[in-house]
Amino acid sequence: MKSLIAYYSRRGENYVGGDIVNLPVGNTEVAAGILQKLTGGDTFRIDTVKAYPGDYHATTEVAQQELRENARPELVSHCADLRDYQPWHVVRADLLRRMGRTSEALEGYHLALRLTQNRAERRFLERRLEALATR
Repeated sequence: MKSLIAYYSRRGENYVGGDIVNLPVGNTEVAAGILQKLTGGDTFRIDTVKAYPGDYHATTEVAQQELRENARPELVSHCADLRDYQPWHVVRADLLRRMGRTSEALEGYHLALRLTQNRAERRFLERRLEALATR
């Protein structure tokens, strides 16, 4: 199964160990790189159209304002196609199931089942398919 590691990371001023330090690579980008090496997954860096301030404290103020306003900053780009990733099919199928669109949900769960090799995930998907088949 293909995996996707989508991340947002801030280089420059960051809070590390109680101090504000200037990082050439952000903490989350480092973690995404480690995950990519461990899983072989694809990485996608999330960048906003409007850059956050360079100053750490100014950035936290902007972030807090965005939270209060439930803001969603515009992104530079989006993942090209999530259909290659098994979780996309599971989430879509589950939403379709909740909407009562059973035949489309069944199709989505079947696609997800074909894309997974994990036994626990297979059992979960098989149970979902069985439950929908009895409706």
